[in-house]
Amino acid sequence: MFSSAENTQSNNPKWYCKCGICNGKWVPKRTFHRHTDEVFSNKTVPLLPKYQFDEAAYRDENLLSPLFSGANTTLLEAVTQHLHVFSTNHGMSKSALTDVLKTEKRTLPQPNNLPASYKEAKDLIKHLLIPLYKYDVCVNDCVVYRDNTEFAGLQSCPKCKEPRYFNGKVRKSFTYMPLGPRLARWFGTFNLCKLLYAEKISVRGTLTDFVDGSLYNSWFQTGGVFEATEEPLCVPLSLFTDGVNPNKHTSSQKSMWPLILTWINLPRTIRQVMGPMLLMGIIPSGPKGCEPKTLEPYLEILIEELLDLTEFPLQNAYIGAPTTVKVALLQFLCDIPAYSKLLHLSGHSALRSCPYCNEVGHYCHSLKKTIHVSNRHFLPIGDKMREGTGFALQDRETKNPTTISNEQEKQMRLKYDRLPNKTQKQKHQKETGLKGTYALMKLPYHNRLHQMQPDGMHTIADFISHVMDMLIGKHDGVNVRSCEKSFNRFPEIWVQRNSAVTEALPPQGTKRNKKRRLNEENVNPEESIVLHPTPWSLSKEQIKTADARAASITYSIAHNISPGPHFSKPWTLRTMNAKLQASFFKQSFN
Repeated sequence: MFSSAENTQSNNPKWYCKCGICNGKWVPKRTFHRHTDEVFSNKTVPLLPKYQFDEAAYRDENLLSPLFSGANTTLLEAVTQHLHVFSTNHGMSKSALTDVLKTEKRTLPQPNNLPASYKEAKDLIKHLLIPLYKYDVCVNDCVVYRDNTEFAGLQSCPKCKEPRYFNGKVRKSFTYMPLGPRLARWFGTFNLCKLLYAEKISVRGTLTDFVDGSLYNSWFQTGGVFEATEEPLCVPLSLFTDGVNPNKHTSSQKSMWPLILTWINLPRTIRQVMGPMLLMGIIPSGPKGCEPKTLEPYLEILIEELLDLTEFPLQNAYIGAPTTVKVALLQFLCDIPAYSKLLHLSGHSALRSCPYCNEVGHYCHSLKKTIHVSNRHFLPIGDKMREGTGFALQDRETKNPTTISNEQEKQMRLKYDRLPNKTQKQKHQKETGLKGTYALMKLPYHNRLHQMQPDGMHTIADFISHVMDMLIGKHDGVNVRSCEKSFNRFPEIWVQRNSAVTEALPPQGTKRNKKRRLNEENVNPEESIVLHPTPWSLSKEQIKTADARAASITYSIAHNISPGPHFSKPWTLRTMNAKLQASFFKQSFN
C-alpha cells in the first residue's frame, strides 16, 4: 500500500505515497509516515500481511509421521538431514543423493516412508522452500531481462548488442532470493520472532556492539529512518559484497560476487551465523571467468524490493496479530576495492582515493604509484606531531581534512553522467574521485558518508605486512632512496654511485630482476651502487634476534598461532587474522 523512492527531479528526497489521501504523489518523509499512521489507525485499508506464512506448515501430519513403524525419527527430520548433507558437500550430485536414498530405503525396515530419489525428497518439502526468481542477464552485465521492464522480450542487449541466447540456451542467468518471504517466515515463526523482543545485554558506559553506538540509536530518534517505531518491528540491514574466487588456481579464475544482507539488530550471537545472514544472490562470472563489469543491473532488483518493503504488514507470531514492519538498508561493509565497484568510487591507488575527505594523493615518479603524505590529519589541531620535522611535507598542518556534503556529492555525480565523452568523464573522476550515479542512490535515506564503513581486515593485514617488509628491508632499493630524496628526507641514505667502490649492496632479487631494474633506473651496470643502511631497517643480526623472540612467545591454546621466524619469513603472518597479527606485534615489541 505504501512504498518509497527518490524523486530525482528535486534536490530534496521525496517519498512515493500511494495511500488514498495522496494517491501516488511525491511527498516529504514526515508526510509519508504521518499518512501511513493515519491510514492504518483509521483502518481505511485492511492491514493484511503482504506475504503469507503459516507456521502450521511445519506441523503437517504427513511430514511428522514416523519414518517407519516404531521409529523415533520423523519423515521431515530424515529428509532434512539428507538435504543438509547434499547442500554442504558441493561435489555431491543429485544422482548421488538419489543412489543414497535408494540404498537407505532398501536397508530400513519395510515398509518405510523415505523418498527414493532427489526429486521425491524435494517435492515433499517444496511448499516449505523460499521462492526463487531466475532472470536472464546480458553476458556483459548491461541489463537484466525482467518481465516488468522494457528489456523483457528482447533477443539481444540494447547496449552492447550481444545476443541473449546461444544455440537456444541462455548465455547468462542470475538467481535472486527475495527478502520479503524470508521476513514473513521469520516474523511468522514464534521462536524466531521472540528473539527480536529479547532484552539486549549491555554494560553501562561500555561500547560492546554496534547497536550500542550513537549512529544506531539515531535511526530511532526524531528525524531518523525508524522514527517513532518499536525496535523489534524494524529491520535495519547491512550489505556486504566482494569478489570470490572458488578455485585455487588463478589461471582458472571464476570471480563471482555474492550479495549478502545482515540483520543488524538480531542478537550478536546469531547475527553473523550463516543461517540468519541473508544471501540475496550470487552475481555470476563473465566470459572466460572474469568478474562482472558492473553490479548495477543486479542491485536494481534488490533496490526495487527494498523500496517496496519500506513499510509493509506482516503477521507477527509473538504478538499474534498483523504488524507494520519497516525495512531499510543503512550500512555497507566492504573493502575499498569492492566499494569502488559498488558505490562508483575511484580505487585505492587513485589521486582522490580517500572516500571521506578532499585529500589529494601525491604521485611518486620514483615508486610509480600514488602515496598519501597527509598522515597527520587524524591528530588534534594542537598535537606536536603536526610539526613538519620528519614528515614528507615539510610544513605544519594546522587544519583537519574537509569533506563534501551528501548533496554536493550527488550534484558532482550527476555532472559526471551528463558529460559527453569518456575523456571528460575520466578527467572529472580524477578531480573528484567519483564515477557517476549508482543504484543505491534511489533509496531516500541513503547517505554514503555515514553508512559506508570499510572492512578494516585488509587494511590492518596489509599495514602489518608493509611494516614487516620495511623492517627486513625487503623492498629497499634505488627507487625507495630516490623517493626519500624527492622529499628531502634522510640524506644519509640517498643513492651514491662510485665506480671506485667494489663492495656495494646491490638490489635484492635474481640477476635477471637486477638487470631489469638497472635498465629502468638508467644506471650503468659497471658503476657500483652504494646503499647505506636505513634507520628503519634491521641488520641481519637484529633479524636473527627478532626471530628468536618471535619463536619464544607463548600463545593461548585458543589462538591458532604457531611461534616461528616471522621476521625472516614474514609470509607466515598471512595465515593469521588481523587481530592476531596486532597481538603478535604487541608482544614482540614489549
